[in-house]
Amino acid sequence: MNKLSNELLKLAVRAGLCAEHTQQWNRNWSDEELLNYYKTNPNWCLERRFPSLDLMRKYFKTPLAKNKGVYIDDYVTMRADGLCYIFNNCTVGVITGGVSRFYFGLGSIGKIIVEDGADCVIDYYDDSQIEVELRGKARLTVYRYGNKDISIIGGTNYKVRDKRKREH
Repeated sequence: MNKLSNELLKLAVRAGLCAEHTQQWNRNWSDEELLNYYKTNPNWCLERRFPSLDLMRKYFKTPLAKNKGVYIDDYVTMRADGLCYIFNNCTVGVITGGVSRFYFGLGSIGKIIVEDGADCVIDYYDDSQIEVELRGKARLTVYRYGNKDISIIGGTNYKVRDKRKREH
């Protein structure tokens, strides 16, 4: 049994992991498999701040995580060439010219340039601050879970979906 995988399972159940995912969890997952699982479920994780930033720093602030597109406490400048990136407590500058999705959580600051013809999706949480420049016929869809407004300049081909939970 992988001690980290077992510990994360216990924490995930406390955070509200459903029975189906609890049964599917492999207590022997390697660090790479845990990162893959995180990347396939980023909304659930970011909404619950799971795992904690301290735990991510301890176990996943690694070259392996960066190679998988998961960044923690980092300054990142890149031309996006992958489909999915997750940023936790990062300062980020990205140019994307293709199809890409970015997740921002735990106070990240992001500036994204979406080039002509690109299709970009952004999910942001907590107090993350996001600024996007659309060029030409770039398309953008934003899922807002965070507290701050997103800044969008340039094109008009975008949608912002407010996904914040409403208190009654």
